[in-house]
Amino acid sequence: MNQQVKTGLGIAIIVILAATAAFFTWKAQKNNQEATNTQARPQTTTLEQMGNSQANTNLITNDSYGTSDWIEFINEKHGYSFKYPKKGWYIYEHIDDESGADIIDILANNSRDGGTHINVSTADLQTEINNFLDSYKNSNGNFVYERDDYYESYDYIETCKKSDIKFLNIDAIQIDCATKTKQGRPTYSDEKIIFFSKDMHTYELAGITKDYEKYSGIDEGIFDAILSSFKFNQAKNLKTYENKTYKFSIQYPFDYFYKEEQIEEGPGGVIYNITFGKNPEDWENSISINVANILSDKLMPPNGMDPRYGGNIIIGGEEGINYNNDTFVVSDNKHRFEIISFQKSLEGALKNMVASFKFIK
Repeated sequence: MNQQVKTGLGIAIIVILAATAAFFTWKAQKNNQEATNTQARPQTTTLEQMGNSQANTNLITNDSYGTSDWIEFINEKHGYSFKYPKKGWYIYEHIDDESGADIIDILANNSRDGGTHINVSTADLQTEINNFLDSYKNSNGNFVYERDDYYESYDYIETCKKSDIKFLNIDAIQIDCATKTKQGRPTYSDEKIIFFSKDMHTYELAGITKDYEKYSGIDEGIFDAILSSFKFNQAKNLKTYENKTYKFSIQYPFDYFYKEEQIEEGPGGVIYNITFGKNPEDWENSISINVANILSDKLMPPNGMDPRYGGNIIIGGEEGINYNNDTFVVSDNKHRFEIISFQKSLEGALKNMVASFKFIK
């Protein structure tokens, strides 16, 4: 009997030891396989992880670059902030005379040619991207620009690559540009530009990622570190205009104001006007809504507008017409509403305002 107990106990111990060995063998194989998969996994070079709970390890983060002592710049107007180097750098804020865009330049003291900038405007996002790439030839997804350098003894080729990305969980376009001489030697600088839209504003974040000629004073990795620190601190809600007399509402950018005016143009003419803009008195750089009486054609174009340039569009749930992307007309069968801006730089804000137009009870 005792011999049987000893034999059974010995068998049990052997089984346990075998199972334990098998478990650790399986665990080691699993870890090796995971390590192999991790090494084989391609690494992204876009900004898709920025703004998520997990940081993009391909970007230089604040901690890895040692930016804890960098200066934080806060833009209260648009509700964003970023960090920039404490020593040898400065901020230059200004407004573009032509487009009215708010521009933040982040420059090194020893910069001789450009640097990093943040451009915020109400321009149309796609128009801004197209304007940037208009001078380039599209070749297999690359935008190539060849030019002669009048100050150097060589010609050079600038090649840009456009990618769809996520930046702070916002759909964005990233453009990476590199410049080489026609003999293949890198020259000048590599650049990165990110475009995205938020709150009826177009953002352009541009900077030098590698400076070959030392014109900008920007070390490699500085711009990526600035990007990794960029964030929106507070929501800048759109404003809503509501007109109970003519029963409509429309949203407009938070940094716009409006002016209302009663007008008498006679039968079929404009009877009321609302002008939206940073300065509504400057109507040429603003967006206007004209309310007019209807005589016959409820969607007739404004005076002087050729109806052949019209395209059908739905505005506020009703059939409307888009005249040349700068004039939109819709009707509630009582009045005709004309939403207009002839300023190209306001095309983005105009489209967004038209999309927000609603009829109310």
